Amino acid sequence: MIYEVWVNESERIPQGAREFRTTLDFRRLTRAELEKASDDPENQLSRAEIDSGLAEGGECWAFVDGERIANRRWYVTSPVAIDEDLRLHFGADWILGRQEFTHPDYRGQRLLLLGGVKGTDLQTARGRKGIFGLVWVANWASRRASARVGSRYLGRLVLVGRGRFLRAFLSRGCRELDLRTECTTAGRGLVRVG
Repeated sequence: MIYEVWVNESERIPQGAREFRTTLDFRRLTRAELEKASDDPENQLSRAEIDSGLAEGGECWAFVDGERIANRRWYVTSPVAIDEDLRLHFGADWILGRQEFTHPDYRGQRLLLLGGVKGTDLQTARGRKGIFGLVWVANWASRRASARVGSRYLGRLVLVGRGRFLRAFLSRGCRELDLRTECTTAGRGLVRVG
């Protein structure tokens, strides 16, 4: 599996991206709101994702239309599982944005772009340098969306093998985020960058 590492920083967001508007509210969701949303299969939100996101110190921020979640994303401050055998660690100046989703009824409204702008500004105001994300290398739509919001490409995370044979490689650009991986399979420790 190959992931690209992209970074959002407030000063790099193009003015054109800031000009898009929506009437939807952007706010942090409570556990109760998330659990209610998980009852609808169209939201593609499982209780396991909620439990995992909150256990990792995450906050779920969303555009909401009344009680409906139009678009959501998680912001995580602590190491996260990116595979059943691997956790990703990162520097305290950064926050990981992950698991973005737009409800089918709200697609085409640039909510992914708007959320990227609002989320980056929110996290910068909280003292972070920015938000980074992992995008599967074959996910062309997300890669294009990352570029539209002014994201900067840093490098790649490459996973090879499974279980005790799993190896992770981070390209040199990932050093800026102090990215490092930890194998959770017994007997293996951190894998170095580069």
